[in-house]
Amino acid sequence: MDDSETSVTDLSVSPESAAVAVGGGGVGGVQICPAIMLGSSQALPGAAKHIYSRLAANAAEVDEGMPSLIVSLVSNGNQLSEKYLSRFQSAISVLISGGGLWLISSGEHHDPLARSASSALRAVLPQIERDVEVLHVIVNSMAVRAREEGRLMVDASLNTLLILSRNIEASEESTFRANAVVRLAHPPPALLIGVPSENITSGTTPSGNAPPILLSPSNDRRPLPAVVFAGASLAALQELLVYVENGFPIIVLEDSCELCVVLHSAYLLYRSPQFDHSKFVAWLEEQLDAVSIENVAEASKIIVGIFATAFGDTQLIEFLDSDEMPSLAARIIELCFQCHSGSTEARELLQLSAHINEPSILNEVDLDDLLDDELMTAILCETVAVADRVAFLAAILERRPQITVNSEMLLKMARNSDQHFFTTVVLCQCMGYSSFPDELDDKFINDLNKLLRRLSFGVEELIPPTALSCDFMQNRDPADAIRVLAIWCLLLHRPAIVRCLCAFSDQPVAFALVLSRLAKSLARESHDWFFYEESLLKLSDSLSNSAVSLVDKVHQTSPNKAYQLLCQPLEGFQGATLSQLAFQFNIRGLIAHESCQRWVHRLLYGQLQTCSSSILPRWMKTLIAAVLVLPIRWWMCVRSNLAVHSAPDKKSPTAALLDMGRQPKRVRAVSTYSVISGRSDVLSAVAGGHSIPQLALTESATPQSMVFPLNIEDVDGEDAVFTKKPRISRRTPPSLCLFYSTPIVKYWLSLLFRLLHIGLLAYSILLPGCGNLTLDAVVWMWTFIAWIEAVWVLNMRNHTTPLSLMPWRVFDCVVTLLFLVAMLLFKFVGDSPISDFFLLSTVYPIRVLSAFFLLYWCYATIFFYIPLSELFGPIVVRVKLMILRDFTNFLILVALVMSSSAAAIHAVLYPDRDISLSVARSSLSWVWLSLFTTDVSSLRESDVCKKSFVGSATSYCHLVGEYGNTSCPSQSAAGYLVVLEYFVLLKLILWPVLFAFFAKTAKSVDDEADKIWKFQMYSLVTEFSLRPPLPPPLTPLFFFCMACCRAGGQLGGMMSSYPDHPDVDHRDRSRCTVRFGSVYRNPSVPAKKNEFVNSFWRQLMIDRWKEETRPKHDFSGKAEVKKVQNQLRMLALHNTYSAGERRHRLEVDFVQYADTDVKRLAVPPAERPWQILLPRYSPPFYCRPAEEFPADTAKHVEVATEQHA
Repeated sequence: MDDSETSVTDLSVSPESAAVAVGGGGVGGVQICPAIMLGSSQALPGAAKHIYSRLAANAAEVDEGMPSLIVSLVSNGNQLSEKYLSRFQSAISVLISGGGLWLISSGEHHDPLARSASSALRAVLPQIERDVEVLHVIVNSMAVRAREEGRLMVDASLNTLLILSRNIEASEESTFRANAVVRLAHPPPALLIGVPSENITSGTTPSGNAPPILLSPSNDRRPLPAVVFAGASLAALQELLVYVENGFPIIVLEDSCELCVVLHSAYLLYRSPQFDHSKFVAWLEEQLDAVSIENVAEASKIIVGIFATAFGDTQLIEFLDSDEMPSLAARIIELCFQCHSGSTEARELLQLSAHINEPSILNEVDLDDLLDDELMTAILCETVAVADRVAFLAAILERRPQITVNSEMLLKMARNSDQHFFTTVVLCQCMGYSSFPDELDDKFINDLNKLLRRLSFGVEELIPPTALSCDFMQNRDPADAIRVLAIWCLLLHRPAIVRCLCAFSDQPVAFALVLSRLAKSLARESHDWFFYEESLLKLSDSLSNSAVSLVDKVHQTSPNKAYQLLCQPLEGFQGATLSQLAFQFNIRGLIAHESCQRWVHRLLYGQLQTCSSSILPRWMKTLIAAVLVLPIRWWMCVRSNLAVHSAPDKKSPTAALLDMGRQPKRVRAVSTYSVISGRSDVLSAVAGGHSIPQLALTESATPQSMVFPLNIEDVDGEDAVFTKKPRISRRTPPSLCLFYSTPIVKYWLSLLFRLLHIGLLAYSILLPGCGNLTLDAVVWMWTFIAWIEAVWVLNMRNHTTPLSLMPWRVFDCVVTLLFLVAMLLFKFVGDSPISDFFLLSTVYPIRVLSAFFLLYWCYATIFFYIPLSELFGPIVVRVKLMILRDFTNFLILVALVMSSSAAAIHAVLYPDRDISLSVARSSLSWVWLSLFTTDVSSLRESDVCKKSFVGSATSYCHLVGEYGNTSCPSQSAAGYLVVLEYFVLLKLILWPVLFAFFAKTAKSVDDEADKIWKFQMYSLVTEFSLRPPLPPPLTPLFFFCMACCRAGGQLGGMMSSYPDHPDVDHRDRSRCTVRFGSVYRNPSVPAKKNEFVNSFWRQLMIDRWKEETRPKHDFSGKAEVKKVQNQLRMLALHNTYSAGERRHRLEVDFVQYADTDVKRLAVPPAERPWQILLPRYSPPFYCRPAEEFPADTAKHVEVATEQHA
């Protein structure tokens, strides 16, 4: 092109509106669409600059509006079925919902992929509840306008931009479209965006007035291009060639048309061992002629050029059939990653994978080099924005990355999610904040921890202050990051993400219980929002069930391992165990589990063991020993603790070999068959001051007879010669401190004194008149001491359990206090102004109050002490459930029937009687007593009523009952009918219904009653573990001794309010994480407490989470079917392909480069042109140094690398 032609080239870029005629049923008509008019195809750089300048001018932050992926849709000359298009539309909708996408097509209505893309935009965009950057760019000529040739276009009502060019022919449109995609995929440098261009004719655009964006060129972000090809024409092949030459990854829909089938068959032949270029070209022309391509020779040449470029070291083209259409988005991302090896592109692809929730790319990415705080924040924001993006987050967490949580990350996550629950329920209702916080400062974190402490029933610092600290000098626990993210996602109401993060947490079982409690408490707070409440309750049940299922799964295979988890003090929970957390959080399923019940029984009996006897039962021995003290020596013994007698510090020879810092033993173990230095070992033992076993001093004719113990172990360092095996010893009686601190002893003592208290209270009530004041004073003091004990225990339990979960204990304390106050004011003070104020003239009301308190005290004793009984405990729970669920509702129904029937019977039988309080009382009394009796004598006509009979009424409103005495019942048929109706309904219907309810409830509540009973038993054991060793009225002695204990440091064991569980060893906090002496832990590697135990349970929780979230699809057999189909196709192609002459075997000739050891493969001259395909030709990498080129040529030499060879 000469200078005259260049000067007349139209480079104008005009933002305008264009009218297009839209084809299709419901969307047909003329639409006015935003468009960019180009003077010629040479104006594409100006158009790209204009587009990106407009995006930058309206962006609130850097790179906002920039696409992450540009997908060009090529389907010229093709016709696809509606079923095929629906599959493609579903596949492309995944990319659209992810956002950051530009779709580029011809936009013509006969273009099937363009039509499908337009339909996908209309279907997906209006349903997305967040901001997504999606654009459909239609690239074509000016001929598509409605006033021109009138081509029908696809619907452009949503996010559609037209790029139309003048002065191009119809045959050039496909090439122009490909060049436009290339230009849009390479935006201008950031330093040029925003600089006005002389070629843009519209000076009123925002881009013309926008200030330049001054960014470093290293910060330039480029969208990743990709192509979906389903073309069936020569123009489509020309467009495909442009994409291949520019290195774009391409997905060919292999079964979309005959041309795509030919391309796939050519690819299979190209990769086959029988490939020969000349035969391939002949075969290709034959196949192209069969599919009616316009110019077979040109099409064959284009395909050869495509194959020569696309199938090198980096394969640019992949084929996809209709059955694999759902994986289109994933295949595009994987192919993009193969074609782009830079870290910037890899980070963009990671974010794009997070958009579409596709974790397959992670198998090819090194996260250690890419995953920084910024990228992790972006991934988390994308995950919380949509509920179904958990799979990608799980794949990230499975790599165990180092995650750093900061306040900026949490705020971005909150802004990218639905803020209604967080702002309405959490901030406003629970925390009292009126607006969304701008930053998460220390005050906000402190308020948030207070809220979490209240919701979790007392767990401190669920969000540690150091976890969000910007001070990198502080020690951060990596496990805190997962915990903070899980709690934050729970506050954002993202249940799916909470379950995922819980599975990958450091203590998954315990943390699942914490999150379950938090979710249930938040559900109670969000009771006014039903949809939040239901989802949170489901999340709570799911988390608690997961924890219980994990414990049960391990219990079935290894009961001891499951029990050890319950006995392990947990970090971050003040040393509490999993059983204590389950009780604190009211997780009845775990409390009722067999392992936890074993834990409860061990806490109940402690280290106390009763000697077997056939005369007295064990409970009676315990009670007699507690009362008489002396039988403790004969009937009680201390249970041996296997954990104490085990040798946790014992090391195997292998571990001792690796422990270089350990000094070797002075004396080695001697084999019974060793004849070397046997006597010297004995002498060494004597010289060392150790006793020698008698067996070792036995004389023998040979040295072999000197038998030494084989389990010699280093004791107290290195000086011991032998370690004695645990010997069988006589039982040891427990000390008084141990005996009276055991919960089972406290239980029987408390029950005994409680029964004595009830008997004394009953005797004092039975005394006539005011009774015996001295005895009443003793009973009052005993009751007062019992109340003090109850308040003491209630206060101790309130440290871990809120009062709202202990309503009956609070009620018991309140009732007892009211009784004490009433007795003090009205019994001991007697006749006083206080009695006159309450209108009490006699002591009778106080006797009534004492009688009712006696009944309450008896019933309370039954309900408080009965859970320890395996027989009566579940029965009482079933009765309680039947009363609460059936009998209460039955009484409400009966009350409605009785009140209505009483009114109806009174109106019919006593029509002339005035209504009053006494009359209403008598009517209700009769219908109430009819529940238990059938007395109708009062309804009959008595002799008095016969005398007052007056006959038919003489007045319309008076004496309508025909009796002068208004108390006489009317003898009409209606009266008998209404009474009969009441008795039938009451006796024949309601009572049987109640019995049926009882029978049904008794059968249906077995599992629930069992859990409630075991939970009550746990509560009882926990309560008695906190009670003083001496019951009322001896409890003041306990407090006196405890005061002496604090002053003198004595009796600490007996007076401890927190008896330790016999199987919980809090010393484990400082022990090694390895349990067995044969495992050597390298001291240079940082070790964490319970690291191996936590990793075991974490993997179980992850596996369970994967099983629950795995989609229910059956892909078995599809890969095999696909493989067989390809083999059958290869067989058919081979038969067609082998019809030509056989390929000549070429002699391989290697030529050595001068002054190097590198050899090159000498290609025959006939096959050296670029158009000749050599699929197996992969030359070794070699680049001639630039210094060896002439001076005028050296400046043009590019330094090649292995990646850019």
